[in-house]
Amino acid sequence: MSNKKIIITVDSGASNTKAKSEVGTLLYATKVTEGFTTGFLGENTFNAEVDGVRMTIGDKAEYADKREGKDTNTHIWSTLVAVAKLRGDAEKVVLGYGESYNKYVQDEQREAIKSKLEGEHTVIFYEGNNVVEHRFTIELVQILPEGLGSVLIDLENNLGLKYVLDWGGSTVNFLEINDGQPTENSQSFQLGSYNVYAKVKKALAQSSVGAQSDLQVKTWVDKGCDNIQIQDIIDDVIKKQLQKIDNELDGYGINLHKYLEVEFIGGTAKLFNKQIKSYFKCAKMVDRPLTCNVDGFYEYMRLVYND
Repeated sequence: MSNKKIIITVDSGASNTKAKSEVGTLLYATKVTEGFTTGFLGENTFNAEVDGVRMTIGDKAEYADKREGKDTNTHIWSTLVAVAKLRGDAEKVVLGYGESYNKYVQDEQREAIKSKLEGEHTVIFYEGNNVVEHRFTIELVQILPEGLGSVLIDLENNLGLKYVLDWGGSTVNFLEINDGQPTENSQSFQLGSYNVYAKVKKALAQSSVGAQSDLQVKTWVDKGCDNIQIQDIIDDVIKKQLQKIDNELDGYGINLHKYLEVEFIGGTAKLFNKQIKSYFKCAKMVDRPLTCNVDGFYEYMRLVYND
């Protein structure tokens, strides 16, 4: 390997891992299964041995960690897989890594993440008959608050006071950002979208529609449904989740209905943009809401750490 250094950014969410470097981008499910999976995996699932632990990572894996905090094994392993895939021929890595705001401000949490990511790592991919080994050193980890990416992606044109709500799979991050820095009025809490599917499934089963499979429910929630009754049930569940977010923010003295403009980002914002705009009149949907965090982190890391 060369002595080349590369900047990589990772946003490992409860639902998806998003990653970026000069080599390219990655997007796959933040899920893990112990041991290897047989058969065809597709491009977004990997049989990998990460620092001696064999696993399947990605879309076809089974376990998703919905807990708050990006120091868990699932997030660390998924991140190391992304780094291996996006390092090119670089031996050294400078990593930008997203964390929910309330965890980001905790010194012990930042140190816990760094202790697991910084240092030497070995990731081995098993792709059919091919075995590809990656050895690299993560020299530095910069922890960044989720939601900030939408401002950092074009900081020069995003100076002044900005408001961002990042709605992800496990957490909601509300950031008040002044000249690129979150203020003390920022907050995060666990009201992500991971339980929306289960609630829709339960509501459908209790209606005249009847019980439906997980796959069918996910398809309707993600893509919408032409059946008015079914779509009304989905919209009602999403509205109730938005009301919970509204109430949680109100407990911190934050009333989004009084704001002129709040940027909504995250995978959930992309899925439920119609319902969000109906409930919050201040809502502005940004370009690429799913990846704007990792894209913004990358622009910031290039600005700060490029030699």
